[in-house]
Amino acid sequence: MSDTTNPLIHPEKAAHESVLELIRAGKITNLSEIPKIFTPLIDYYGAELERIQQENKTQ
Repeated sequence: MSDTTNPLIHPEKAAHESVLELIRAGKITNLSEIPKIFTPLIDYYGAELERIQQENKTQ
């Protein structure tokens, strides 16, 4: 990625950039694959944010 976005601060933008990079790399050739990748990325970034916040609370 040329200009990366922190996925914990802007998960939608980071997921969007990731999908664009996958398209540029030729890993996504069918547009119907995009929602199958985009939605799990946002879910993952959200889960990571929750995990980090929980870790910070326990420290």
